Amino acid sequence: MRTARRISTFLVLSLVLTLLSGSVAAAAPKLHVYLHLPPANMTQAQVKQFFAMAGQAIGAEIEVHYGKPDQNPALAAIFLKKSGIPLDVALYTHPDMVYQELLEPLDTYLAAEKEPIMDRYLTAVWKNSEWYFRGKLYALPTSRNHFLLVYNRDMFDAAGLPAPPSDWGKDPTWTWEKVASSIAPKLTIDRNGDRKPEVYGFSGLGWPLIWPGFFGTDFVDENGKSLLRTEKLQKVLEFFVDFTNKPFYSGTNVGDWYPRGVFEDKGAMDSLVPGITGQ
Repeated sequence: MRTARRISTFLVLSLVLTLLSGSVAAAAPKLHVYLHLPPANMTQAQVKQFFAMAGQAIGAEIEVHYGKPDQNPALAAIFLKKSGIPLDVALYTHPDMVYQELLEPLDTYLAAEKEPIMDRYLTAVWKNSEWYFRGKLYALPTSRNHFLLVYNRDMFDAAGLPAPPSDWGKDPTWTWEKVASSIAPKLTIDRNGDRKPEVYGFSGLGWPLIWPGFFGTDFVDENGKSLLRTEKLQKVLEFFVDFTNKPFYSGTNVGDWYPRGVFEDKGAMDSLVPGITGQ
């Protein structure tokens, strides 16, 4: 139940902000939600309970519409809309939905929220992602994935650096502060001096929702209460924004489903999502 409450908080945020073209009225009795595939780690009963809780939280009935495993999410959404289903909300969207202009920009909704921390931290990072397109922001995080840290052994050897520990807690000296101050800078290579590295010390990690977990905090507590204004979370997000603005950091390009980096030999370290990255 704790997990369901936590996830439902982000679902509610997404229901309020991540609206498809053809916005739903505030008092709409039913919301048609597009979810490309059912969550692999939840039973049908759990999915039903999850959306029932979310519907109660916002005072609406939620009807979920799924795509097909072999169907592009953007094409699936187009098919559903052409079938007469008035999609209101998209969860777990795909960048193709942004590039094909299926989503409504969130800028107006974010401005109405009047939440300074969004501008100071989350939005600043989110703009360095595939969800920021032609000057508009189209999506916010709704869930958490397990990320892997991968590295290029040849690049570490060339820089005379020891390999990262296989277990994050195995070496207490290996921290994000250490990565930012003395590891990633040494792995960054600017061969022609134009201040545009040919090899970045770190690539990816542009999805802000996962970051607080590395420091033992979260966006909400176990009861779904927001932690956005807590000092600990703000320090974490401030560090994250500073990290992604460092010269050693490489973000994403328009059209990239995974962060550019190790796969293209442009980054010495990268963060990957098992089962998604590289597709």
